Amino acid sequence: MDDLAGVVSQLRTASDRAYAPRDFDLDRVIERGEVRLRRRRAIHASVGILVTVAAAVGLLLAWPDGSDRSVIVPAETPSAGEAERLLGVLATTQRGDDRRPWTAELEEQGVLRASTRMLGEWERSTFWAATSERGEVCLIVDRGLGAYPDSASGCVSPARFAREGRTVGLGDSDGGVMAFLVPDGYEPSSAELEEWIFITPNLGVQDIPGSSIEGEW
Repeated sequence: MDDLAGVVSQLRTASDRAYAPRDFDLDRVIERGEVRLRRRRAIHASVGILVTVAAAVGLLLAWPDGSDRSVIVPAETPSAGEAERLLGVLATTQRGDDRRPWTAELEEQGVLRASTRMLGEWERSTFWAATSERGEVCLIVDRGLGAYPDSASGCVSPARFAREGRTVGLGDSDGGVMAFLVPDGYEPSSAELEEWIFITPNLGVQDIPGSSIEGEW
């Protein structure tokens, strides 16, 4: 009997501590579920944006200049008239002495026939400026006498010409000449004034001894 009385006493104590069940609120449950769903979607969207940004950064880091790329980046195209703005002589009207005999080399480089302008003469050499069909600045050097002298030429983008100018050399084992074409307003350094003879504000020249030159470059 004592054991039974103890069990009954414990049951009464547990009953006193129990709480009545709460009322079930369906609308509140649905509302909480929608809040959780919106949070989950926001987290997924943020993760997607971070993955996209990381992928773009990874591509930039994995594409050093000159490497093979899966996305083609268009080359910079010079704007019309940019060469003429850097070298005013190219914007002048072509005269009779500005025209020179045409060569296959100039044709291959895309030099425009109507763009050639004679810059000057020095000893046995004649120097010309021109533009190419790609908008580049070109320097042409003729060396020798007669209708078909030896010649060399080179073209460069206006952006690079503005920074570095353009150098073209021509010669053989007997010697040669080097020409240095610079944009308008260029101020040669003291070292350049010692190295080059500027026969015009845009053109420096120098003799090359025969022992140090062969062919054209």
